[in-house]
Amino acid sequence: MISNDISVKESGAPDPHHPPENSLAGFIIEWGSIFFVVCLLYKLEYMGAGILVAIATMGLSGVRNMRFPATPTAIWSILYVLLATATAFQVSIDEGVYRTAQGLLVLISGIAISSHFAKLPRHRIDSFLFRLLVVLTCVLVHIIVHHIRIGRYVDWKTLWGTKFVFSLLPVLFFFHENRLRKKLSTIGWWFLTGALALLILLSGERKAYFLFPVLFLFSNAKLVSKIITVAAAISALTLFVSYSSGDFYVKKQILSFFESHKDVSTVEFYANQNLAFDSNLTREFVNRTAKQEFFKRPFFGMGATGYHAWAQKTYGNENPGLATNVHGEINRVPVENGLLGIGIVLAYLFCVVRRTLLCLKKKKTSQDSSEAKLPLYLLLFLLPYLATEAINTLMMEVILLSGFYANSLGRARRATPSLSLYQGPKNMVATD
Repeated sequence: MISNDISVKESGAPDPHHPPENSLAGFIIEWGSIFFVVCLLYKLEYMGAGILVAIATMGLSGVRNMRFPATPTAIWSILYVLLATATAFQVSIDEGVYRTAQGLLVLISGIAISSHFAKLPRHRIDSFLFRLLVVLTCVLVHIIVHHIRIGRYVDWKTLWGTKFVFSLLPVLFFFHENRLRKKLSTIGWWFLTGALALLILLSGERKAYFLFPVLFLFSNAKLVSKIITVAAAISALTLFVSYSSGDFYVKKQILSFFESHKDVSTVEFYANQNLAFDSNLTREFVNRTAKQEFFKRPFFGMGATGYHAWAQKTYGNENPGLATNVHGEINRVPVENGLLGIGIVLAYLFCVVRRTLLCLKKKKTSQDSSEAKLPLYLLLFLLPYLATEAINTLMMEVILLSGFYANSLGRARRATPSLSLYQGPKNMVATD
């Protein structure tokens, strides 16, 4: 048996449990994941679905190696995705079949992605994230060029769904801080940090206004440098707000963080002729209406996509601008999934946050390399993303993979219970 094992390895035959790093399946999964993100940024939903089918097919072709960890964090992640898709049967049979198929595609492709990256060495994962950083930088350049060509020098959020880049790019940028400092020098890194901060400011993306400075505070820059930078930034923004025009979009976005919420009555909403053309007022109207509908169906809600279907029937003919999706899981989950959904989402968030904090507790985060801070950076990205954006296929993949990733934190030195999709429950591995 010993000689046979050695001969197999020496002959170059692939190990089924550790597929070659440069296999076709690995190539399709890695590059497919990157271009799936790009497709969703540009609202190429059908192309993105085709990429997920390819990834799922690669996963199923190696079904013997496909596993997901049978742990609470992973299970709540799966239930969250099913909650956002399969409950569409409450809306209609057709919608239920379509959304359930969408959910299954997200789950199979997500398990395939997770299984593949779980087998990769650290340098391959870092290489993948660097490729993603380069691709998103190209998308950022396209966003800027597009808006400048149409004479729009601020508010760069009109090119499909590409505003997502302004939130994800800073995560990858600070993750690669050590690598960028080594390649470009510390001065070069500071220059890129300032340039990215300026572009985010001009973009008008408020989530990035919050995320970028928080990520910077957790970066590996020296404490004195952070204090001086933050003080200089606050001074510059104060001068900018004081002397810029009151109608300047960026100024409005900055001041919106400090404005007190004005309670607008329902009568005033309906009396506003421009309601459907004001995105902030429209969101406030939709969120208020969703809250009212939640109390009519508090236990199970309207079902996935239920609010949008109801809004289409209610406002579609007279005011189609109000027939829109609910933005933010904090608003969508109660109206579409009720108390059951709230329970599942809270359990998911508890497990993800707990796993992340336990991982960070074992490390001296301030002294770690930038790569070691990825769990913290992803958590800081995930929470505002879920709280403010409308759910779509990309968000479902983020939810699923974030759960799988959080589950893997701190488990490298011990066996993790896993369920093989091929061999069934007998492959469950015991753990303490």
